[in-house]
Amino acid sequence: LLDGTTTVVGGVIENIRKIIAKNGKEMAFVCLADFNDKIEVVFFGDVFEKYKDILEPENCIACRGRISYRQGEANLIAEQIKKLEIKQKDN
Repeated sequence: LLDGTTTVVGGVIENIRKIIAKNGKEMAFVCLADFNDKIEVVFFGDVFEKYKDILEPENCIACRGRISYRQGEANLIAEQIKKLEIKQKDN
């Protein structure tokens, strides 16, 4: 995908690294994994604040954002997320 392309990815949150940005707001780097790959999803200030209660390891999420390349690696700048619920099938 090209830099700046909007896309949606889904997966399980493997880990979260929270920091305080230069502007004084909290932000997070989230490792999101599916069956094939992993991607770092970046949550800046206001987006992080809006969704921080969902950002827990082992949660399944769908994330819409913009692709950004940093040092040759693709990451996703989060704009919106939704927690995905896994329901057990009744036998």
